[in-house]
Amino acid sequence: MTDSRTVSCRPTAPRTLAYLIASGVLGAGVAAARFVYGAAFDDPWADLGLVFTVVGVPCVHLLGARVDADAEGLRSRTVLRRRSVPWRDVADLRVQVREVRGTRVRRVRVVRHDGRTWRLPLPVSGAADDQVAFDAKLAALRALHRRHALGASATPLPGNGSGTGPVRVPRVGGA
Repeated sequence: MTDSRTVSCRPTAPRTLAYLIASGVLGAGVAAARFVYGAAFDDPWADLGLVFTVVGVPCVHLLGARVDADAEGLRSRTVLRRRSVPWRDVADLRVQVREVRGTRVRRVRVVRHDGRTWRLPLPVSGAADDQVAFDAKLAALRALHRRHALGASATPLPGNGSGTGPVRVPRVGGA
């Protein structure tokens, strides 16, 4: 892992994600070319291109995600959004647990003193072999928070105590 004074979370398989993105771009090109030259939706090449596009587009989000933390604060980045917060504004780092297709997926939620929260894009744990790495990153983030937060952030928020236990978030709708 990294030095205890900085924590960085990156995608675990960037090469695979890059190949999926490239196949998505290629698929979009094939589908666009087939539709420009008069292909219908029952054209197998256009359909295959659309399938590759649907697979490749979400991988852009995954490849661009990263989380960095140091003495100054916490920074998260995705393709569409960048957020940063100093440690003095962070009240808690909580674990969000969701059931997705029979698998327990664990994510980290940042809780600010004003009550606003947001989910970090990384680290994420969805499989049994991811749990050790997830726990190590979470422990390093919490250690940085304890070390660099001011006295006001040491007060726990009601509802989850000090943030050591997981929070179950019910799945709403189809999302």
